[in-house]
Amino acid sequence: MAPSTKTVAEEAAEKAVRETFLLLGVNVDDHASVESFREDMSFSRGMRKRAEQGVDVFFKLVFASIATAVISAVWKYLHPGAHS
Repeated sequence: MAPSTKTVAEEAAEKAVRETFLLLGVNVDDHASVESFREDMSFSRGMRKRAEQGVDVFFKLVFASIATAVISAVWKYLHPGAHS
């Protein structure tokens, strides 16, 4: 790639990145704006991970409840007079 073409490509890429971040509300020239965006992304990542853990716990709880119900039904079937 010729130096002038590389420069044009680099400038186009930089402009595209700046415009993309501006659409997201981030001024890449303002350190506070960039840092705020990073904090928001970090917070969002943490919320997503906690939500995923919550879903995992929920399904484990549902599975444990179903297993307990099945075991209880089998126990009552095998011991019809016990603990009525």
